[in-house]
Amino acid sequence: MMDSRDSQAQASGKSFLSEIWIISLGCGICYFVVSLFFFWPSEQLGLLETVFSKFNLFAYTFCFHIVGFLVLGFLCYLISRPLITRGRAGAILGRFIEYFILGLGFTLGLAVWLRFDRMAPLLPRYVVIADLRGVIGIVILIDALAALALSTLVNHLANKPKCTTVKGIAYLMIVCVAYIGFANLILSRGDPSGDTKPRKVVLLGIDAGTWNVALPFAKQGYLPTFRALMENGTYGYLDTYGSQFTPPVWTSIATGKVRSKHKVYHFGNLSSDWQAAPIWSIASSKGRGVGIVNWVCTWPPFRVKGAFISKVISEHLDRFYLSKEYTSYKPVAESLLALARPLIPATSDERLEYAREEARLLRTINKDLISKIDPELVACYYYSTDLVQHFFWKDMEPEKFIHGDWKPEEIDSDYSDAILEGWLEADSLLAELVATYGDQANYIVVSDHGARPVRRRMGRLDIGHLLDELGFLKYEGGSIDSARSLCYLTPGWSPYYRLDLKINPQLYRQQGNLDLNTYHELEQRVVDALRSLSTDKTHKPLFAGFSVRSEPGAADEPDISAYAAKVVLEMPRTEEGVIMPEGIVPLSYLVKPHPWSGRHRARGLIIMSGPSVRHRYTGAWVIDDGYTSLFRYMRGTIAPFRTLSSILRKLHIIDEATTLDITPTVLYLMGLPVGKDMDGRVLLEDLTIGEHQRKVEWIATWGKPEASVTGIQPHEELRRRLKALGYVQ
Repeated sequence: MMDSRDSQAQASGKSFLSEIWIISLGCGICYFVVSLFFFWPSEQLGLLETVFSKFNLFAYTFCFHIVGFLVLGFLCYLISRPLITRGRAGAILGRFIEYFILGLGFTLGLAVWLRFDRMAPLLPRYVVIADLRGVIGIVILIDALAALALSTLVNHLANKPKCTTVKGIAYLMIVCVAYIGFANLILSRGDPSGDTKPRKVVLLGIDAGTWNVALPFAKQGYLPTFRALMENGTYGYLDTYGSQFTPPVWTSIATGKVRSKHKVYHFGNLSSDWQAAPIWSIASSKGRGVGIVNWVCTWPPFRVKGAFISKVISEHLDRFYLSKEYTSYKPVAESLLALARPLIPATSDERLEYAREEARLLRTINKDLISKIDPELVACYYYSTDLVQHFFWKDMEPEKFIHGDWKPEEIDSDYSDAILEGWLEADSLLAELVATYGDQANYIVVSDHGARPVRRRMGRLDIGHLLDELGFLKYEGGSIDSARSLCYLTPGWSPYYRLDLKINPQLYRQQGNLDLNTYHELEQRVVDALRSLSTDKTHKPLFAGFSVRSEPGAADEPDISAYAAKVVLEMPRTEEGVIMPEGIVPLSYLVKPHPWSGRHRARGLIIMSGPSVRHRYTGAWVIDDGYTSLFRYMRGTIAPFRTLSSILRKLHIIDEATTLDITPTVLYLMGLPVGKDMDGRVLLEDLTIGEHQRKVEWIATWGKPEASVTGIQPHEELRRRLKALGYVQ
C-alpha cells in the first residue's frame, strides 16, 4: 500500500501543478490585455485587408502569449516540484520560485522595452546598458519581494485549486498550439499553379521606408506606384535583424548574412572590406548581367558583369565600373555622373534639394544607362527618405513635439510637406523602374529599418564651450589660438558621444624631442578636470569614462577620448548647471540639441510584385510588443538567440520576413543556388512558385567578392557629409 505521506505528497504535487497552470494562464491572458493597451496594432490592422486576417492577428497573438506563459509555467513546475512537498519552508520556496519567474516574465520585457523606447535615439551602448541595468535591478527586487509575500500568504491559506482544472488548461493549450499551426498552414502555403520561370528582378532600396508614413500617403493617393504594387503583390513588415545602423543592414540585405560575417560596420567601410559575396557578385559569377546604382559602402565600384555605379552624389571621379562588353557606354556614364553636384545638406533647403537631386540622378541613370544593357538584376538605393524623416518629422506632425523637448520656434510649417516630397520622389523613381522593365519582371521594394518620431531629444556637448570654460583653449582675435591652447578636438572622426581630444604637441615637444613625462602630466590634468565635472543639483558626472594613450599618436589620432554620460546625451528637462572652476555654468549652454526629430525603428517595409509573387500580407502575425521587439534585437547580436530564431522560423512559429531574407529570395527568383552559410531564408510563402514545384538549390558558400581596389582610405568628403547629417561631430 502507498504510504500516507507519499499519498499526501502526490496530492500536494498535483495541486501545485494545477495552481501553476492557473497562474500561468492568468499571466498569459493579462499580458495579452496589457500588450494591447501599450502596443495597439492600428498600423498592422491598416495593412490587413480581410476580416479573417484582422481576427488572426489578435487570435494568433493571444495563443502565442498563452502558450508562452504555459511553457514558462511548466519550467517553473520542473524547478519547484522537488521543493513543494518538503514541508512548509520547501512549499514557500517552491511557490516563491514559481511567482518570481512568472512575475519576471510578465514585467521584465515590458519594463525594459518601455524604458528603452523612451530613451534618446542615438544613445551609445554603454549608456543604454547602464541605464537598463538599473531598471532590471529594480524590477527584480520588486518582483522578489512581491513573490515572497504572495508565496507566504498562499502557503498559509493553503488555497489549492482542484486537480481537474489541469485538464481544461491542457485542452486550451492544445487548442492554442493547433490554432498557431493552422494559421501558419493557411497563411503560408504557396499557390499550386505558380510561375516557375526564372525572371528579371528589380530591387529598390528605400532607406528608412516605414509604413507609419508610407501607408497613409498611399491611401491618400500620393504614392500610386507603391499602391499598385501592393494591390498586385505581397507587402508587409521587413524586420531589421540586429541593430538599425544603416551600413551593416544594407550589407546584410545584399548578402543574406549577419554583420559578423560580412564585416561591414560603418560608413567608412569600402567595397574591399566586404567579406561576403553580395547578390550582384553572385549573379555576375554565373554570367547574369547586373545594373547596380548607389548602394551603401560600395566605393570603389565592384567588378561585375554589367554596370556598377557607387554613390552618385559624390566627388569621386572613378565611381562607376562597366564590364568589357559595355565599355562603349563609358562616355554616357561619365556625362551622367558629371551632372552630379556633391551636396552637403546642412540646411533644410539643401536637404530637400539633395532629395530631388538624388531621385533625378537615379531616374536618369536608369533610363539612359542601366536599362540599355538589359540586366537580369537591377538594384538601386534611395537614401533621402531617411534624410527627410530625420529632420522634418517635427514639421509634419508638430502636435507630437510642441510639448516635448522642442521649442515652438523650432517647428517650421514651411516644411510640413518635406517628408511627403521625399516619398513622392521615391514613388517617381519606382515608377521609372516599372515603366522601364514592364510587367514581366519581379519587383522587390525593401527598407533597412523603419522610422518614428523622437520621444526624447538627443544632446551633444559643445566641446569648444567646455574647453573654454576650463581654460584649456586660448583665443587670439576672436579665433582659437592652437599654439597656446592646452588641448583641442582632433581633426579626424569624432562620434556624437565620444569627444576625441589632442594634447597640444608644442607643450611637450622641444626642438623635436618628446618629453613623455610632461605629456602624461598634461594628459592627466585634462582627464582630472573632465572627471571632476558634475551637475550642481543631481551631482551626476558629465563623463562616463575615459581612455588615454600611453604615448602621442599621429595628428588625427586622439590622445584622450572622453565618453559622455547620459545627462549630456539626453537633453536636460530641468535647469541643471555644471560646477566649473569659475562657478556654475548652465548645462544648456554646454549642450547643443541634436537636430533629428525622427529616429529609427526595427520594423521596415517590404513590397514584392510580379509574375512569381502572391497577393498577401507578409511579416509577423504577432503584435509588436516589448518581448518581440527585444527578441528581434537580441537575435541579431547574440548567437544563442540567433540559433533559437532559426529553429522557430523553420517551424513557422515565428513567420516573419527579415533583412537577411532578401538575397536568398532574389537568388531563388533568378534560378540561382542559395548559400548554405547565409543566415536568411527564401520567402517561399510569398511566392507563387512554391517549393514543391521548384526546389531550392543549395551551394555550400559563394565565398568573398573580388576586391575592387585596396589600400584606399575613406574620402574627406564622407566625413564632411556625415557631420552635416548628424552622425559625427
